[in-house]
Amino acid sequence: MPARITPNETSRPVAFTLTESDIKALTALAEIEGVNRSAWIRSRIRREAAALPVATSGACNHLPVVRDENARSWWVRLGKSNPFLRGGHCVVCWGEEAPKKVAKLSNGKAVWMLHDGTEVRA
Repeated sequence: MPARITPNETSRPVAFTLTESDIKALTALAEIEGVNRSAWIRSRIRREAAALPVATSGACNHLPVVRDENARSWWVRLGKSNPFLRGGHCVVCWGEEAPKKVAKLSNGKAVWMLHDGTEVRA
């Protein structure tokens, strides 16, 4: 689900021109995600803005993570940033949602579900 405007963020209306078919598509996309049109647009802007450094430098707007098959952290084994950073997860690495713990195995390791539906054993 797209991020909401937090109380410490300022906001103001901005006007732009859309065709009737653009408006219908935007409304349908927002309904699918269960948000209003403004929230849907904000989420896409944030995702694209996070990807800007990737297009120019090949790295996210956090420290680059080098894939390491032997690392203790399962996200480093995947070559992605820490999804539990205080400022929020990297949308470029993880998509709209951070991974969620779905199970704990008998050996004490966890199973994590990624945004695309794949599971990772920690």
